[in-house]
Amino acid sequence: MATTCPTPATGANSSVYYVKEEVCGVTPENPVFKELRRTSGNMQLTKDTLESNELDGNRDRSDVRLGQNQASGEFGIEMSFTSHDDFYAAAIGGEFTPGQTQAGLNITVDPTGKTYTADSGDFTLVYKVGDLVSFASLTGNNAKPFVATEVTATVLTAGNVPDDYLEAETGTSDALSASTAVIDDICTSFTILENYPDLDGGPDIYTITRGVKVTGWSFTLAVNANNTGSFSMLGLNQEVNALLPAGATFEDLDKTQVYSGVDGTIYEGGAVLGYVNSADSSLDTEASAQFALGNDYAAFIEQGRVLSSLTLGTFFTSYTLLEKFINETPSSIELLMESVDGSMLFSYPRVKYTSGTPDVSGSGSITQSLEALPVQTLEGTSSIVIQIL
Repeated sequence: MATTCPTPATGANSSVYYVKEEVCGVTPENPVFKELRRTSGNMQLTKDTLESNELDGNRDRSDVRLGQNQASGEFGIEMSFTSHDDFYAAAIGGEFTPGQTQAGLNITVDPTGKTYTADSGDFTLVYKVGDLVSFASLTGNNAKPFVATEVTATVLTAGNVPDDYLEAETGTSDALSASTAVIDDICTSFTILENYPDLDGGPDIYTITRGVKVTGWSFTLAVNANNTGSFSMLGLNQEVNALLPAGATFEDLDKTQVYSGVDGTIYEGGAVLGYVNSADSSLDTEASAQFALGNDYAAFIEQGRVLSSLTLGTFFTSYTLLEKFINETPSSIELLMESVDGSMLFSYPRVKYTSGTPDVSGSGSITQSLEALPVQTLEGTSSIVIQIL
């Protein structure tokens, strides 16, 4: 006979799921929930404390009330291919536009020139410099996604891949472009479902937070570490000790490999930036919950501009980046992450450095911390471009 041992709920047994809402704050009918891959976090309900200032003839506290319900959360993650695309896109008010395919091209790979040459067609109809491209039916590294550094009608150049990375090959393959998201004004909200199966009451009760918006992110690429990050969120309302919504089902989890510090490349000004030991990105949407009289929960989530920042930790090897800071010279930064399952590219087409002075802290290698603010391009296009392929 099994022994019953009452214990508190544990994070190890907890799980979190989400579904996009068609109407903000309303869980769709027959929702299909996706699991949120996370390392920490949940949606939390807080209330402001409202103390009475009544003078009633003694020094004791007269009364306390509680303010409106405020639902917020911070979810820690390990970054991986396609696992959190819905949240990246929602944070910048965009959505991923599927990539295009040029089918059945006869491709010749020149490893010396780092070029892919087609015997027909026109690459310029689909691609531009900075796009993530792949020829998936070729072999070895030739089939892996790369960033296009030059584009002509019949030639794509992968100028930033390492020497001896490609191999000579002629074969037939589709040319694939990445799915892309940019800053936009699309309102995306989610219903977040939390399950704590070891609570009293069993596994069939849930915490449900509706009208959840992604209000920011942060992520870190570091040496000898998995790529980690977090999403901040605000919700309209929360229901606890709730039953599963009617007709709900759960999508099978596609558990792709986690990106790590050895799985990518940092580009600065269109060229590979060497001697980088860390890269940090943060994003804030100036979000806040807004309330109305007579309503316990938030009336709406207000969001402003999409403001991002970058910090690169490097070793001091030349004056190039310091001079860009001193002279206020615009540049660009791209963070490429790769795994056996696919690649993800965060592009910041126009950035301005706000710091960059090297730091001598002892007899060892001199380091340099470069802080940069992405801004829209001179053509008015997005300061952030996210590509997945």
